[in-house]
Amino acid sequence: MSTFNTNLVLLEQLYQLTYWTENGLRAQLDLVHSARLGSGWYQWPDQYLPPAVVSAFVADASMPEIRWEVSSGPAKKLTELPNSGAFVEALTFGWLAQMVEQCHTRENRRILLPPDGKPLMTSKVKNLLKIAKEARNDVAHLRPLNPQKYRYYEKEVLQILEIMHFDVARAKERLGVRRSLVLRQMSKQ
Repeated sequence: MSTFNTNLVLLEQLYQLTYWTENGLRAQLDLVHSARLGSGWYQWPDQYLPPAVVSAFVADASMPEIRWEVSSGPAKKLTELPNSGAFVEALTFGWLAQMVEQCHTRENRRILLPPDGKPLMTSKVKNLLKIAKEARNDVAHLRPLNPQKYRYYEKEVLQILEIMHFDVARAKERLGVRRSLVLRQMSKQ
């Protein structure tokens, strides 16, 4: 039982970090593409994905909210989603990571720009996104974590959050205050 509880504590801590990372990446992607391509950027996948993967993206059934117009030409247009925010929310983490990597490459490394202003190599971004995906999937599937693996994930995910200029200490403080309020309210019911 002790091992199980230890794993739950590690997963809970890592969940917060991966949640902030995933949502930060979604927001960054939307901001960069909206600035470059306009608010309807998400409707045309050939503008934000390499041509070699557009067909696989359009055919991916794991994102049922994302539907495409039937057309005879190679260009596909998204239908039914009201805005880019709804689109990035519907993406799987795998597609999100691929789009962030592609955007980083196309946009002169502007999507993930560290506080020191020195652009990251695409290989570094690719590796960080791979680790973030592994951490997120381990959390989502409640996979066992040992302290060493937890520290490794934590270090890498914190690096991504720092690159996105995310104030982890402040977010944890605000979350702690909110958690106390919610638990207090629930105990009164």
